[in-house]
Amino acid sequence: MLWTDDVSEPSRVGAVCGFAVLLTEVLSYHLGLALFVAAVAAMVFRLRLSAAVLAGLGLVLAGPALLSFARAAPELPVAPASCFTVLTCNTLFMQADLDVVESIVREERPDVVIFQEVWADRAEEITRRFAADYPNSVAPSSSRWGCVVLSRAPFVGDVGAIPGPSVWPIDQPTVIVDYEGRRVEVVGVHLPSPMQLERSAAAPAMAVAVAEWVGARGVGPGAPDAIVLAGDFNAPITTGRMAPLREAGLAEAQATAGRGRGATWPDRTPLRFFPGTRLDQIAFTDGLRCVESRVMGSTGSDHRPTLARFVWK
Repeated sequence: MLWTDDVSEPSRVGAVCGFAVLLTEVLSYHLGLALFVAAVAAMVFRLRLSAAVLAGLGLVLAGPALLSFARAAPELPVAPASCFTVLTCNTLFMQADLDVVESIVREERPDVVIFQEVWADRAEEITRRFAADYPNSVAPSSSRWGCVVLSRAPFVGDVGAIPGPSVWPIDQPTVIVDYEGRRVEVVGVHLPSPMQLERSAAAPAMAVAVAEWVGARGVGPGAPDAIVLAGDFNAPITTGRMAPLREAGLAEAQATAGRGRGATWPDRTPLRFFPGTRLDQIAFTDGLRCVESRVMGSTGSDHRPTLARFVWK
């Protein structure tokens, strides 16, 4: 993957503008709820026209997300053990309680587990803890931002990676596993946080790079039967900066088979009492059908784990 100089040395003005656009997209739901509250206050003071306008704007902004709560989660067509299940968990630099994470893993029995923000010198702590059930693993060689990938089944072929630019030199590990005699390639995703302007500008370019990789991997000899991207995208896949992923044909598990918004962040500090946003996501290509998407309970990290189950179409 090639990176241009403007990605390695992003414009501060461009980064600020990009962050402002992202913030507007992410907070539209929250603004819609605030407008509903303002509409109620206007009604109290008998400002009926103002109340109607505020409620209408609130409905435009928050309505689509509110409808997701009315959607019933689909029934599993097969037993969970017959599904291909992926769980992703951001550890907040190993601050997550691994005992809690382990209890979730034992209960849900995912086929592949992906951890983000793992210190390289503590990756062995995770691989060793889960080795009995997940003997196949990929761990970061450096950095505190790395991904650990665990799998019940052996990897098929070589382990790969989608490299990042110099401003965010975090490889996105790729592994291929067998599911019912067909191959699924799983990518551990961790894109830059928009809160760090010097790195945020690299996120859209990385989304393009990942989308191009998905397009290239999905065709030709040796192509997997399906691709799953799971991890901390640091932006909802519905936002503009994630558009290349949607254009590459990737669907997101929560929008397909979940109920509600599926918010995963923030889960620490007083902000956890307010509506959050979905940063941790599981996206997939057309070969699979998502039959379940759920957000797990708190682990001590600022992100909640998220899980998705798939069957072949």
